[in-house]
Amino acid sequence: MFRIFVNNTHCRHILFGGCHDNGYLNILEPYKRDIIVAPRLSLLESTPAEYGYRNLGFEMVSFKNVFRQDPLPANGYLAQPLRAATTPLTPTQNIPYQPKPIGPPSASVPQPAPPATSSWATIGGPAPPQTINTIPSSKALTGRKAILLNINDQRLDPKLGKPEPLSMARLNSRIKEQKVCNNYHLLGKCSNGNGCGYSHGDRLDAKEQLALRQKARERVCPAGSDCRDVDCFLGHQCPRDDKCIWDTCYFEDLHNLDSTPRMKMYENGEIEVLN
Repeated sequence: MFRIFVNNTHCRHILFGGCHDNGYLNILEPYKRDIIVAPRLSLLESTPAEYGYRNLGFEMVSFKNVFRQDPLPANGYLAQPLRAATTPLTPTQNIPYQPKPIGPPSASVPQPAPPATSSWATIGGPAPPQTINTIPSSKALTGRKAILLNINDQRLDPKLGKPEPLSMARLNSRIKEQKVCNNYHLLGKCSNGNGCGYSHGDRLDAKEQLALRQKARERVCPAGSDCRDVDCFLGHQCPRDDKCIWDTCYFEDLHNLDSTPRMKMYENGEIEVLN
């Protein structure tokens, strides 16, 4: 989002709230001497900003009555990566998917009442224990749409076969006439119907669809590794994995993911633990 708006002439000012660790320093560094961007950029500080941000020279702002000034305790209500269960689960079990929590647990989950003079913003407090019920696997799971997740609950893209040169050539020839509709040719449906600006016509055959899927995978999904859409054909990790040498890779934020599939999430939200 920063890259989209930083050079937008209609954007008057950017309030950047990412100073809690040094992960964004490389994004901000090129603009510290930019006489156009620097005056339009303020860094939002909640917990104390890392040292590197102060060296950038941008204006620092804080709202002490809005954001807490000290980090939450280790057992506070922060989203934690999904880790392996203490009791190993067999590959023939699956688990109802529970989305990553954001902030305190919802009111539907019983919570211990905080003291009358306190608030969640000042306490943090221990997260309540969560119970996950395992569901016996069945043959009904086979053939259903699913996505792969790693141990950190990040989506992984399954490897695609190498398209045949002839099929890729046929696809490129068709694209040269008019770009084809990914939704129509890969999913068999397009919500835009006749109003779609891309080519429908006769659907691509299986080999040509593989070639198109390979092309679509090179475009990064806006939701990145958090995407849970089983029909999404965009990329959720760098197709070059850790061998990427591109200076301007669109998958820059999706490099170095743990590429070992540990779970399979089905379209109804059930999780199957893999070996």
